[in-house]
Amino acid sequence: MRRWLIDAWWPCCLHPGTGPLDPTSDSSHPHTTSKQDTYHANMPSLTATYTSPASSPQTFTSQLPALPSPPSTADRVAYLTSLSSSLRTLQKDVNEFLTRKMADDKAADDAKDEETYGEEVVDED
Repeated sequence: MRRWLIDAWWPCCLHPGTGPLDPTSDSSHPHTTSKQDTYHANMPSLTATYTSPASSPQTFTSQLPALPSPPSTADRVAYLTSLSSSLRTLQKDVNEFLTRKMADDKAADDAKDEETYGEEVVDED
């Protein structure tokens, strides 16, 4: 099974203690934690990881700017602009990786077909 794991700061988590969606104060929030939200505060990057049983994990990372404490509206807008740009870059990198992976998989399948040409092969999938 192939899986993706993508981590990023969520806009509501830009700065702990700044509103009703603060993960340290809202128990219904998906990022709720029982202690100070150091996970989000120490995560200055956007990361996607591709895993597959047939190959080693491939990780894509894009650095994000740190936010001052407390962030101004302009700081938050700049951060979200950077996050949006990083997402586009990450998507481009992932698409290039998957295109190469599909080409490699196709080449491996073609080589296997060439080796077994003329033989009856039962597909194990």
